[in-house]
Amino acid sequence: MTELRYRCQILRMLESDGSNARRSPWQLPCLREPTQFHTTSSDLVEMPDGMALVVWGERDAQGGDLGGYAPVEDRSRFNEGIHLALITPDGRRGSDVVRVTDADATVLPEWDRPVPRDFLVHVAVDGWDVLVGWHDTRTSAPGFYVRKLRCGVEP
Repeated sequence: MTELRYRCQILRMLESDGSNARRSPWQLPCLREPTQFHTTSSDLVEMPDGMALVVWGERDAQGGDLGGYAPVEDRSRFNEGIHLALITPDGRRGSDVVRVTDADATVLPEWDRPVPRDFLVHVAVDGWDVLVGWHDTRTSAPGFYVRKLRCGVEP
């Protein structure tokens, strides 16, 4: 939460005894560029080798603050989706940012000039295997989708 508006999840780090709480060096796009991206749902899960995986729903902020909830005038230009990235033990991005959802995925309602909604992120992991689920309202095939990915660190 930033500036009392729900538009981002802040990644934080702390020592094993709870001391030295601080923001991680790498942050989600919604914190780095709050007038461009809006994120209200994310999950951070433990991965092997001290890594973590952050999965988040991201959508256009349409200019920031209240624009994040202004009606969408042009669906073809509105960008939304679920992304993920590995986070290293020192809080830095440890992989490319991967888009989980396909280009047709949406949670926009069907009516004209819909008010944006947010993807709710669902994640399960087993070792390096990751399942990400989301509810999709696309008119061609609405429903619940799950994508399986295999994460890992390249040498």
